[in-house]
Amino acid sequence: MSWGAFFYPHEVDVVEPGGATSMGAAVGQKYTRRAEVRDEQQLVLADDGTEIVSNTQVTVPLEHAAPLGSEVTVWKGTARQRTSMVIGTSTNDNRGTSLDSFVILHLR
Repeated sequence: MSWGAFFYPHEVDVVEPGGATSMGAAVGQKYTRRAEVRDEQQLVLADDGTEIVSNTQVTVPLEHAAPLGSEVTVWKGTARQRTSMVIGTSTNDNRGTSLDSFVILHLR
């Protein structure tokens, strides 16, 4: 089930990490997704266990989760536009119920 534009009123651009090449880091897949964006400072644990302050949380449907290290652009086309890296995720998997399943992307 998807709750659509009511719960995902914003759009974000995502660039997945593409790995390393002999010339440096490669750019991965790029796409735009419907999301809810919240600017709120929160202490989160990064993948390596270190504590990092997350300044933005982006909620997307479960099937649109972006991998760690992805670059996400929020508030596109406004004075607040910025791009930041996904440093952690939180999953709410409600498959099999009437509730929406989603992932919160914690951005640096």
